[in-house]
Amino acid sequence: MLLRGATTQLEAVERVVAWVSQRIRYDLPGLIPESAASCHRSRRGSCVGRSLLAADLLRRGGLPARQVTGILTAREASELTGNSQELFNDGISGVRHRWIEVFVPGLGWVPSDPGGLANTITARHLALPGAPPDGFGLTVLSRGPALQRRAHDGTLARPRLRVVEAVDLPPGAERP
Repeated sequence: MLLRGATTQLEAVERVVAWVSQRIRYDLPGLIPESAASCHRSRRGSCVGRSLLAADLLRRGGLPARQVTGILTAREASELTGNSQELFNDGISGVRHRWIEVFVPGLGWVPSDPGGLANTITARHLALPGAPPDGFGLTVLSRGPALQRRAHDGTLARPRLRVVEAVDLPPGAERP
């Protein structure tokens, strides 16, 4: 029902992201593993549960969708919102984060964050091939000026360009 009447895949993604961000309350990650079903049932979830739910809803609607693991970069906790400030990790210059990508013919894999960013993410979203390993370090070196780009559907995105350095350190080594 959520996708009924959507005329494009991008519109379908916008509907799902809006529904998840408005109807599923953000909770800090807990000890119990999250699933799309548990997030939908409880109407609560961390970025993990919310992205699992969004990807599941899109796949049920026939759209290829996948979850992306990475980091939402920040120089300090105050750059993050709400409860996620509690998770700020100085060693990785941000927080571990999950979002989704949907395959759109002609565009490829289009990223979206079920926290409220449909069909775009910011330069603060740093995708990784998996969970950051022990000793992983990230430093935000600088923040560039705001960039503007217009998506082909007419929406404006204003990502901030960030220059980052990622370093894998051996276990027990200190960051410079």
